[in-house]
Amino acid sequence: MRLHRFVTAAFVLFLFSTTFITAQKGDCCAMQKRCNLSDSQIESVKSLKSTLDKDMIDLKADMEKLKLEKKDLYKGDNFSKSTLKTLEEKIIAQQTKIRMRHLDFRMGVYDLLDDKQKEEWKNTAGDCGNGMMKEKKNDCMKHKKNCKGKC
Repeated sequence: MRLHRFVTAAFVLFLFSTTFITAQKGDCCAMQKRCNLSDSQIESVKSLKSTLDKDMIDLKADMEKLKLEKKDLYKGDNFSKSTLKTLEEKIIAQQTKIRMRHLDFRMGVYDLLDDKQKEEWKNTAGDCGNGMMKEKKNDCMKHKKNCKGKC
């Protein structure tokens, strides 16, 4: 029963982290509009995002390797509950690493903001560093047509 709760909690955490990861793409234009970022701040956010993207390649690759190990375990002749439990724990730990890396990115963006921008961040529940989902996508599409890839 305890393992079931643990796996369920990990799955829910994974779903939220996946939503967050998807929401991160293309933040710059939405953040610029919502938080009134300066050119210098935009460049810093781009740098943070680039570093995040590079880190995510490795983190996601490690996650995929763990998933393959789990698949192989199920298909193999040496199936063991303890090995499966260990693999699940590693997968959950990897999901946590991914989620924490995204949190580090958001906090890095927050650290770039001045006091007025931080107030806006609080008023929008941190949207300045968190994608803004549908509204952000619409703003980004309009922005991309106007900026022609400059940002």
